[in-house]
Amino acid sequence: MTANPWLITIHLIALFVWLAHLMVTPRVMAYAVAQPEEARRPLAVWLKRSWNLSSPAGLVVLVVGLMMLHGVGKPGADAMVTLGTYLSPRQVDGLPTWDGDPSYWYITFHVKLVAALILIFCDFWLGAQIYRMARNEPPKGSWALPTLMGLGFSLVANLLAWLVLAWLGFGPSARFIGYVGALGGLVGGILAGRKLGRADTSAKYNAFHGLVAALMVLIVILIIARPLAYGGHTLG
Repeated sequence: MTANPWLITIHLIALFVWLAHLMVTPRVMAYAVAQPEEARRPLAVWLKRSWNLSSPAGLVVLVVGLMMLHGVGKPGADAMVTLGTYLSPRQVDGLPTWDGDPSYWYITFHVKLVAALILIFCDFWLGAQIYRMARNEPPKGSWALPTLMGLGFSLVANLLAWLVLAWLGFGPSARFIGYVGALGGLVGGILAGRKLGRADTSAKYNAFHGLVAALMVLIVILIIARPLAYGGHTLG
């Protein structure tokens, strides 16, 4: 099930632009908050313009991804089974069924979708911080950053622990150990986010940068895992 090459190209270009924006912008903000107000003002203007131009790429990624999931640009029956294949827990010869082999994409697609949704909310949080900086407003205490950090690190900890332990041969127990890792990531992320969110410091944006990087690594691992394990197409 290979997606339309034009849609894949648009999807990947928008993805690279969006993820580069999410990686670079927090580092610039970490630098900006350490500068005096006179030097911070032009940086805030640049950050605002950059966010306005780059963040819509995330919407393009989501829309084009949904188009590919619904078989847009794919001929005949292949287009009709695309969404069902991604959402079906079992398959026979690539077709959804109730008693076939476990579907690789049933796990990885949902994990990638959750990671992408967290990144979308990260982008909105980043935009809010940029506009606050542009208006020269003091930081506000909120649960947005702790929630994002908790969910993000929980997802990464769960998947990495589960994949590594399963590869080492732990079998079904790897899943439950992964749940413990997820709980630890959730608690640690929330506590760290609450502490860092009280002040507008470079550590706050460096931690956010780390969260985005971890989610990006997770998505890349899931993208390359399929051809390595099954010899199939990377994008479905």
